[in-house]
Amino acid sequence: MPQRSSFHYVELPAGSLQRAQRFYEAVFGWDFESPPEEHERTDVVYFDARPEVGICTGARPAAGTGIRPAIAVDSIEETLARVEAAGGRSIEGASDVGDGYTGAFEDTEGNQIALWAFK
Repeated sequence: MPQRSSFHYVELPAGSLQRAQRFYEAVFGWDFESPPEEHERTDVVYFDARPEVGICTGARPAAGTGIRPAIAVDSIEETLARVEAAGGRSIEGASDVGDGYTGAFEDTEGNQIALWAFK
């Protein structure tokens, strides 16, 4: 259970659940599950993490600049190579920010996601 006042859930809009699932499985090895039946939803799949990640065809992107969540990885360069191999687009290469490295990509659904790697 996440701490109170922390992020509990991040929802990524998707035009295609299958395409988005394939992308995140190829890049990060994430396994997705359908929601429990009592949710009565077929437009979303979940990756059980903290915070939980949902890919949802019913979600709308944030207006304007919105937010850009970040995913912790071992290597920015290796992750961006997997992103491009899976059909996404690198939008920021690795940049040294002192205590780590940042980078960013756009997934197959048009979502911009940041990357963080500790030194």
